Amino acid sequence: MLFYLEGNLGMLSVGQFLGWTSPSLAVLMQGKDEGYPIHLTPQEAAWVASLPTLGGIAGAIICAVIINIFGRKNIMLFTAIPSIISWLMIAFATSLTVSILKKNIVFTS
Repeated sequence: MLFYLEGNLGMLSVGQFLGWTSPSLAVLMQGKDEGYPIHLTPQEAAWVASLPTLGGIAGAIICAVIINIFGRKNIMLFTAIPSIISWLMIAFATSLTVSILKKNIVFTS
């Protein structure tokens, strides 16, 4: 039962990561929120939105190699760790590099 719940929450988490950029990039590009230290140019926003697809490519290759070694259930449970780390990075990001890195962590895992 735990594996079914983890699988469903994993898909929900991926959807939230994909959808995070839609409302957030507009706020980060305006720079009106002084409480958030990142202010993006249009070019930087494009990088934040598009680089996770490269992480997804790397993640697919890595997963294809290790899934038969560790097992599908264990890999599915392990993906919760990078997801939690990435959400914490979203909450505490102070630079563009951290913002890009956190999305790549999720899509690589």
